[in-house]
Order: sequence, then C-alpha cells, then structure tokens
Amino acid sequence: MRSTNTGPADRIAGGAFLQSLDLPAATVAEESGEPSPGMLTSAERAMLSEIVRRTWRGVGVIVDGGSFLGSSLVAEAKGMEANPALAALTLARFPSSKPIHGYELGYHPAPANPAAERRRTYGEVEYVLGETFVPMLEQNIAPYRDLIDLHIGDLTEMGWDGSPVELAFIDVCKTRELNAHVSRQLYPALIGGASTLIHQDFFYDRLPWIRVTMGYLADYFRWEGQVASSSVYTTVNAVPENVAAYDPFTEGTLEECLAYHDAVAFPGIDRTAQLMLALSRVHLLLDKGSRDQALEELQETAGEFVDILGVSSQADSYEPTPGSPEAMLPRFRMDRTVTRVLSGAGAGGRRRADRRPPSEAGPPTELDRARAALSRRDWHEARQILEPVIAADPHGPGVFLLARTEFESGHTNVAAAMLDDFLARRPRHQRARALRARVHLAARDHAAARAEAEEALRIEPGLVAARRVLFDIAMAERLRAHAGRRTT
Repeated sequence: MRSTNTGPADRIAGGAFLQSLDLPAATVAEESGEPSPGMLTSAERAMLSEIVRRTWRGVGVIVDGGSFLGSSLVAEAKGMEANPALAALTLARFPSSKPIHGYELGYHPAPANPAAERRRTYGEVEYVLGETFVPMLEQNIAPYRDLIDLHIGDLTEMGWDGSPVELAFIDVCKTRELNAHVSRQLYPALIGGASTLIHQDFFYDRLPWIRVTMGYLADYFRWEGQVASSSVYTTVNAVPENVAAYDPFTEGTLEECLAYHDAVAFPGIDRTAQLMLALSRVHLLLDKGSRDQALEELQETAGEFVDILGVSSQADSYEPTPGSPEAMLPRFRMDRTVTRVLSGAGAGGRRRADRRPPSEAGPPTELDRARAALSRRDWHEARQILEPVIAADPHGPGVFLLARTEFESGHTNVAAAMLDDFLARRPRHQRARALRARVHLAARDHAAARAEAEEALRIEPGLVAARRVLFDIAMAERLRAHAGRRTT
C-alpha cells in the first residue's frame, strides 16, 4: 500500500533546522523534475536532497534502510552531487568505496488470498507483489551507481562495520525485530552532535516500537521536525553500544514503554499526525497485552479527534494501496485500529517468517474472487462473479456477498431488501445480521442497528463486525454531540 505521492506543505513542521532547508521551495522544484517512483512524498524527497546538499561533510556515510524502488537513494545522490564536499573527497575512504549504502529485502510479500490483486503501480512503474523488484531498483539508481552500494537481503542477517554514519534514513522498522536490529547496528555509528536520523514511519500509527525506542534515546537525539510521515532528528550525543543494545519495547514493562512513547513533545505537528501518535499508544497497549486498557484509550481517542474523523466508510472491505494518501486518512487509520482492538489481535509486528515468499496456495474459489473484487471496490466484477454463483445456490453465501456488494457500492435499499429475504431463510447467519445492522446505521436508525448487532452477538459472542457496529453507534453519537456543541 502505493503511488508516487505529493504532500501538502502543511505536513511540514519544525524549527530552525528544517526552516533552513527551505522545503516549500525545494518541494516545488522536486515536483517539477523527473518523477521518482516509490512511496515517498515529494516533500520527503526534497528533504533528503536538501539535508545532504547542505549538511553532509563526508565524515560519514549515508545509510538508507528500506530503499524500495530507490526514490530515497536517488534523492540522496542528487543532494550529494550538488554538495561541494564530494569533489574534495576520495571515495576510497568509505566502505566499499561508496558513500551511500542502501538496504533492501527486494520484494513485498504476495497477499495471503490467492484471488487478491497483486499488481501495484508507482508512478509509471508496475510491480507484482511476491516478485522481486531489484531490477527496477537497479535501473532507477543506475545514474548514481558510482555513489551507491546496494545490499539486498534480510537486514536482520546483515551487520554494520562500525564506520561513522552521517545520515541514516530508516524506512525499514516494520517489525520489532528490525527496529531492535537497526538500533543495535546503526545508532552507535551515528556521530554525536554531527549526524541526522530520519524515521520515515514515525507518524504511522501501527509501529509503536519506533516511538518507544526514540523516547528511550531522548538524551541522545534532538527532534527537529515532521515532513509528511517522517520524523527528523539530529544527534546530541553519541549513543553507547550498551545503550543501543537494550530493546525497550520488548524488554521494558508496559509502564516504561508508555513513558518512553510519550517522552518527547512534537510541537506544531498537524492534527492527523497527532491522531497517529494517539492511535500508536492504543497499539502499544494491545501489543503489551493490555486489551481492556487499549479499548478504553481508543474510545477516548475517538472522542478527542471526532472533529477530523467524520463518519465511518461503508466500504469495510476496501484495501487501499499501502502508503497511498487513502491509506493514511484519519478515518481509515481509526477504522483499522478499531478492528484490531475489537478482534483482540495480539502482539504486533510480523515475524521474519512472514517476510518470506508465501508457499503455493490452491486455486481461488469464485467466492475468493468476489471478495478480492470487493477489496478493490470493483462492484461490476463482483456482481459478474456472484450472479452465476447465486443462480446455482440461491440461498448460499453468494447472496450475502452480493448484499455486501450492494451496500458498499452505495445501494443501501437494495442491500436491505436482499438481507431481509436472506435472514428470513437463514435467521442465525450472524454476519448477515451484522451487515443488516450496518445498513440500519447508514440510515441513521441507531436503535435498529443496535438491536441487530446485539442479536448477532447473541449468536456469536465476540463477532467483530457486530461489535464494530456498536462502537460506530457510540462514535456517531459523539459526532452528533460535538456538532451540537459547535452550534451553541
């Protein structure tokens, strides 16, 4: 979840360090140049180029963790070529005679559902999940290959030789294991008072271990600002190896992790970023095994940010491309967190085995294909798939999926009629009950929605779809109360 992104100027916040880069002007220049395929916003690419152009002195290398299609590497190389320091240096002084070192696994896992869409488009580049993208990466960085050393493979199986690191751009801490590995290997190599660290995933709610670690290391870094989802730091002191070796997220108590998570203030960040930090705290509570506290915190967060959340999307099955603007919308991030908390999902972060190519699965069924079409919001394809399925089994699960298709495509009255008929024949179909509750909720009939959701829960206690309806009713009532306060 990703296209080549552009980001609004109001997603840049910070003090003198970021202001000195003149990022609004640099972003305009970046957007007027050759498109760079990948997941970064134009503001983030401009930030990288300007930091390297203005601050890199050649006393250490640049480490780029999670290079994907190479947009960050290209931005860093462009900044380096524009920096007069490069001409005065001998490249042989750097590891492998290259001042920029990029690390990349080389593929994104294929979806578990064999019928799910595997193609992703990034600018003019198309990539198929599960396949290697290394040739595309190599092609994109080819003009700068004399500056870049590319390391392909599992980062947790690689080490750093201790050479000084002047800039670290980290977009790889997707798991707690990777986060701890990056801390152990790279942070002691950063130069006290002379290095920059950028965490690209910092203002993304799902990875609380990054914020816990940076809070733990607050004595060694100064927060300089926010650019899109990236958080920018400069070093104050060198990080001792024994300090970096400790993993506060896995080894610390819940109370310690919460204190580290909230240890640093981020003045001036936008409202969406504030929500991400609040949701990150919810994920932290869940990851550390405190589900009840996570639910309580989630409800408080929903009330605090009701002004930017809006109403729930009808399209519960929609899966936007990771990293796309749609995937970072406040309501979508809240919806995802609600689902995770209500389902009682355990400790977060994929294990290393999950990053390996999936084994061959059996062929998808027609229902699998219909669900995949739903996730793409391809209502026409979903209907085409389901019509012959329903003709063969007029009272089977295909009817429920078609009703869901009609609901999520905005035809609530059609969905309501289908569900009423379906439930008359199959009254204990708990998911149909939950969907009927959502249809009532869309019509703002909270009493009927609550009754249907409670009936679904009597059939299957703990059903997430039904619990979600009750949560959304509470959210809608908060919204109504908030709107009432604003008009008085």
